[in-house]
Amino acid sequence: MAPRSIPGRWVLAGAGVIVVAAIVIVSFAFRHPPYRPRLTDYGIVPAFAFRSESGNPYRTESMAGHVSIVDFIFTRCDAVCPTSSARMLELQERTGDLDTTVQLVSFSVDPDYDTPEVLTKYARDFHADARRWHFITGDKIKMKALAEGAFMSGMDDARGTTPAGNPDIWHGQHFLLVDQNLHIRGVYDVEEPPGLDKLERDARYLATHPKDALTAPASARR
Repeated sequence: MAPRSIPGRWVLAGAGVIVVAAIVIVSFAFRHPPYRPRLTDYGIVPAFAFRSESGNPYRTESMAGHVSIVDFIFTRCDAVCPTSSARMLELQERTGDLDTTVQLVSFSVDPDYDTPEVLTKYARDFHADARRWHFITGDKIKMKALAEGAFMSGMDDARGTTPAGNPDIWHGQHFLLVDQNLHIRGVYDVEEPPGLDKLERDARYLATHPKDALTAPASARR
Protein backbone atom coordinates (compact mmCIF):
# COMPACT_ATOMS: atom_id res chain seq x y z
CA MET A 1 0.00 0.00 0.00
CA ALA A 2 1.52 3.30 -1.03
CA PRO A 3 2.07 5.82 1.79
CA ARG A 4 -0.31 8.72 1.86
CA SER A 5 1.05 12.03 0.68
CA ILE A 6 0.80 15.02 2.96
CA PRO A 7 -1.68 17.55 1.58
CA GLY A 8 -0.01 20.59 0.12
CA ARG A 9 -1.84 22.96 2.42
CA TRP A 10 -0.32 21.25 5.47
CA VAL A 11 3.14 21.48 3.96
CA LEU A 12 2.63 25.17 3.37
CA ALA A 13 1.25 25.62 6.88
CA GLY A 14 4.27 23.87 8.40
CA ALA A 15 6.65 25.96 6.34
CA GLY A 16 4.81 29.08 7.45
CA VAL A 17 5.21 28.15 11.11
CA ILE A 18 8.94 27.61 10.62
CA VAL A 19 9.34 30.97 8.88
CA VAL A 20 7.42 32.79 11.63
CA ALA A 21 9.47 31.07 14.34
CA ALA A 22 12.70 32.04 12.58
CA ILE A 23 11.56 35.66 12.32
CA VAL A 24 10.70 35.72 16.04
CA ILE A 25 14.07 34.24 17.00
CA VAL A 26 16.04 36.66 14.81
CA SER A 27 13.97 39.61 16.02
CA PHE A 28 14.56 38.63 19.65
CA ALA A 29 18.29 38.28 19.03
CA PHE A 30 18.48 41.80 17.57
CA ARG A 31 16.45 43.28 20.42
CA HIS A 32 18.40 41.36 23.08
CA PRO A 33 22.04 41.08 21.97
CA PRO A 34 24.48 39.15 24.21
CA TYR A 35 25.63 41.18 27.21
CA ARG A 36 29.06 42.70 26.61
CA PRO A 37 30.03 45.33 29.18
CA ARG A 38 32.41 48.22 28.62
CA LEU A 39 34.86 47.69 31.47
CA THR A 40 37.41 50.30 32.45
CA ASP A 41 40.91 49.41 33.64
CA TYR A 42 41.61 51.20 36.93
CA GLY A 43 45.03 49.64 37.28
CA ILE A 44 46.53 46.51 38.76
CA VAL A 45 46.24 45.31 42.35
CA PRO A 46 49.67 45.84 43.98
CA ALA A 47 51.56 43.22 45.96
CA PHE A 48 50.24 42.62 49.48
CA ALA A 49 50.60 39.88 52.10
CA PHE A 50 47.83 39.47 54.70
CA ARG A 51 45.95 36.61 56.37
CA SER A 52 42.48 35.19 55.84
CA GLU A 53 39.94 34.21 58.48
CA SER A 54 41.45 30.71 58.39
CA GLY A 55 44.79 32.14 59.51
CA ASN A 56 46.39 31.16 56.20
CA PRO A 57 48.39 33.64 54.12
CA TYR A 58 46.34 35.64 51.66
CA ARG A 59 48.42 37.43 49.06
CA THR A 60 47.92 39.20 45.78
CA GLU A 61 48.45 35.95 43.91
CA SER A 62 45.58 34.42 45.88
CA MET A 63 43.29 36.53 43.69
CA ALA A 64 44.96 35.59 40.40
CA GLY A 65 42.93 33.33 38.15
CA HIS A 66 39.66 34.31 39.82
CA VAL A 67 37.15 37.07 39.25
CA SER A 68 37.10 38.84 42.62
CA ILE A 69 34.40 41.04 44.14
CA VAL A 70 35.97 43.24 46.83
CA ASP A 71 34.59 45.30 49.69
CA PHE A 72 35.80 46.81 52.99
CA ILE A 73 34.15 46.09 56.34
CA PHE A 74 34.91 45.64 60.04
CA THR A 75 33.19 43.37 62.50
CA ARG A 76 32.41 46.01 65.17
CA CYS A 77 30.69 48.23 62.61
CA ASP A 78 27.11 49.02 63.60
CA ALA A 79 26.26 51.11 60.54
CA VAL A 80 26.86 50.16 56.90
CA CYS A 81 28.96 46.99 57.21
CA PRO A 82 26.14 44.56 58.03
CA THR A 83 24.33 45.83 54.93
CA SER A 84 27.47 45.46 52.81
CA SER A 85 27.99 41.92 54.04
CA ALA A 86 24.34 41.12 53.31
CA ARG A 87 24.95 42.33 49.74
CA MET A 88 28.00 40.09 49.51
CA LEU A 89 25.94 37.15 50.73
CA GLU A 90 23.41 37.87 48.01
CA LEU A 91 26.19 37.91 45.41
CA GLN A 92 27.52 34.64 46.81
CA GLU A 93 24.13 33.08 46.26
CA ARG A 94 23.59 34.62 42.83
CA THR A 95 26.95 33.41 41.51
CA GLY A 96 26.84 29.98 43.11
CA ASP A 97 26.69 28.27 39.71
CA LEU A 98 30.13 29.72 38.89
CA ASP A 99 31.68 28.09 41.98
CA THR A 100 35.20 29.32 42.80
CA THR A 101 35.61 31.08 39.44
CA VAL A 102 34.10 34.07 41.26
CA GLN A 103 35.37 34.79 44.75
CA LEU A 104 34.37 37.43 47.27
CA VAL A 105 36.99 39.25 49.34
CA SER A 106 36.19 41.41 52.37
CA PHE A 107 39.14 43.40 53.74
CA SER A 108 38.93 44.58 57.35
CA VAL A 109 39.59 48.25 58.07
CA ASP A 110 39.94 47.36 61.78
CA PRO A 111 42.61 44.67 61.42
CA ASP A 112 44.07 45.04 64.92
CA TYR A 113 40.76 43.87 66.40
CA ASP A 114 39.61 41.68 63.52
CA THR A 115 41.85 38.71 64.08
CA PRO A 116 41.31 35.52 62.08
CA GLU A 117 39.28 34.13 65.00
CA VAL A 118 37.01 37.18 65.07
CA LEU A 119 36.60 37.10 61.31
CA THR A 120 35.76 33.38 61.41
CA LYS A 121 32.81 34.09 63.68
CA TYR A 122 31.70 37.00 61.50
CA ALA A 123 31.94 34.80 58.40
CA ARG A 124 29.84 32.15 60.11
CA ASP A 125 27.20 34.73 61.05
CA PHE A 126 26.86 35.68 57.38
CA HIS A 127 26.84 32.08 56.11
CA ALA A 128 29.99 32.65 54.08
CA ASP A 129 31.16 29.80 51.88
CA ALA A 130 34.77 29.39 53.03
CA ARG A 131 35.78 28.21 49.55
CA ARG A 132 34.55 31.38 47.90
CA TRP A 133 34.26 34.23 50.44
CA HIS A 134 37.42 35.31 52.24
CA PHE A 135 37.82 37.80 55.10
CA ILE A 136 41.22 39.48 55.20
CA THR A 137 43.21 41.04 58.04
CA GLY A 138 46.79 42.18 58.52
CA ASP A 139 49.01 45.15 59.26
CA LYS A 140 46.89 48.28 59.64
CA ILE A 141 49.30 50.63 57.87
CA LYS A 142 49.59 48.31 54.87
CA MET A 143 45.83 47.74 54.82
CA LYS A 144 45.23 51.51 54.79
CA ALA A 145 47.72 51.94 51.94
CA LEU A 146 45.97 49.25 49.90
CA ALA A 147 42.50 50.65 50.61
CA GLU A 148 43.37 54.26 49.84
CA GLY A 149 45.64 53.39 46.93
CA ALA A 150 44.63 50.82 44.35
CA PHE A 151 41.16 50.22 45.74
CA MET A 152 40.28 53.94 45.93
CA SER A 153 38.55 53.52 49.31
CA GLY A 154 39.02 55.83 52.30
CA MET A 155 39.98 54.53 55.75
CA ASP A 156 39.85 56.88 58.75
CA ASP A 157 39.87 55.47 62.29
CA ALA A 158 40.39 58.79 64.11
CA ARG A 159 36.68 59.59 64.54
CA GLY A 160 36.06 58.36 68.08
CA THR A 161 33.19 56.00 68.83
CA THR A 162 29.56 55.58 67.83
CA PRO A 163 26.67 56.04 70.31
CA ALA A 164 26.77 52.26 70.81
CA GLY A 165 30.41 52.47 71.87
CA ASN A 166 31.88 50.89 68.77
CA PRO A 167 34.76 52.47 66.85
CA ASP A 168 33.63 55.01 64.28
CA ILE A 169 35.82 54.02 61.34
CA TRP A 170 34.99 55.75 58.09
CA HIS A 171 35.65 53.75 54.94
CA GLY A 172 34.44 53.56 51.37
CA GLN A 173 31.24 51.61 50.81
CA HIS A 174 31.65 50.81 47.12
CA PHE A 175 32.37 47.33 45.78
CA LEU A 176 35.12 46.65 43.25
CA LEU A 177 35.54 44.06 40.51
CA VAL A 178 38.96 42.54 39.83
CA ASP A 179 39.61 40.32 36.81
CA GLN A 180 41.65 37.13 36.54
CA ASN A 181 44.75 39.17 35.66
CA LEU A 182 44.48 41.30 38.83
CA HIS A 183 43.24 44.41 37.03
CA ILE A 184 40.52 46.44 38.73
CA ARG A 185 37.73 46.61 36.16
CA GLY A 186 34.83 48.33 37.90
CA VAL A 187 33.63 50.36 40.89
CA TYR A 188 30.01 49.89 41.98
CA ASP A 189 27.50 51.58 44.25
CA VAL A 190 25.46 48.61 45.46
CA GLU A 191 23.10 50.46 47.78
CA GLU A 192 20.42 50.23 45.10
CA PRO A 193 19.47 47.08 43.13
CA PRO A 194 20.68 48.36 39.70
CA GLY A 195 24.25 48.64 40.98
CA LEU A 196 24.20 45.15 42.46
CA ASP A 197 22.66 43.74 39.27
CA LYS A 198 25.32 45.34 37.08
CA LEU A 199 28.12 44.07 39.31
CA GLU A 200 26.76 40.53 39.06
CA ARG A 201 26.41 40.76 35.27
CA ASP A 202 29.95 42.11 34.85
CA ALA A 203 31.44 39.50 37.18
CA ARG A 204 29.55 36.76 35.38
CA TYR A 205 30.75 38.07 32.00
CA LEU A 206 34.42 38.04 33.05
CA ALA A 207 34.04 34.59 34.57
CA THR A 208 32.52 33.12 31.41
CA HIS A 209 34.70 35.07 28.95
CA PRO A 210 38.22 34.69 30.40
CA LYS A 211 39.83 35.73 27.11
CA ASP A 212 38.17 39.12 27.52
CA ALA A 213 39.75 39.60 30.94
CA LEU A 214 42.51 41.66 29.42
CA THR A 215 43.65 45.18 30.09
CA ALA A 216 41.41 47.79 28.54
CA PRO A 217 42.71 49.93 25.68
CA ALA A 218 44.58 53.01 26.85
CA SER A 219 41.72 55.27 25.76
CA ALA A 220 39.41 53.52 28.22
CA ARG A 221 41.67 53.85 31.21
CA ARG A 222 41.15 56.36 33.92
